[in-house]
Amino acid sequence: MRLGDWGVIIGDERIEADAVIAADGIHSLARKHVIGIQQHPRTSGFAVYRTCFPLDLLVNDPLTKPLTETKEDVSRIWLDTDVHAIMFVTDFQVRFLTIRFTQDTSETDCEMVASNPEFLKMPQPLWLFDFDAEKYTYDRFDKVVDSVKNGTSFVSKNIIEDHVHEDWTVEMMMTLEKEQAKEHFYRVANK
Repeated sequence: MRLGDWGVIIGDERIEADAVIAADGIHSLARKHVIGIQQHPRTSGFAVYRTCFPLDLLVNDPLTKPLTETKEDVSRIWLDTDVHAIMFVTDFQVRFLTIRFTQDTSETDCEMVASNPEFLKMPQPLWLFDFDAEKYTYDRFDKVVDSVKNGTSFVSKNIIEDHVHEDWTVEMMMTLEKEQAKEHFYRVANK
């Protein structure tokens, strides 16, 4: 498959469309047409181990039973040097991720974290949690269609106020990860 001017070409067949959704994964053929440059996957050094299982498996254990009785979704995050564990509990299942770094490329400054606990706040502020993406989409659908059809301006406002997007690459993030994280490494407003 390769990207055509107004659609896609699959084998010898040309399929035209008003929009093409490029969801072809990590080895994307479409990415260079969307962002204008060819990027290749690069290892971060992290490995993620995932599991998911039904809550029913936790009901009979007194240590895990409280997780099965919650009426709200729950997330827990544990952080340590080069390893993170993340658990999500929904109304019917538990998802668990362990993220491990496979080589030592950084130093941990526990004193810095102790003096600034905000540093470890997760980048998921209230403006994100309280956001109704479905309503936002329906409310602005006609404006988006007009923008696509007629070239009128449409600027999405479902981001934090005064946010200015900055392009980044995996290489930039990996370079920053090798350094000790600076004050504004992760730009987050937890409001």
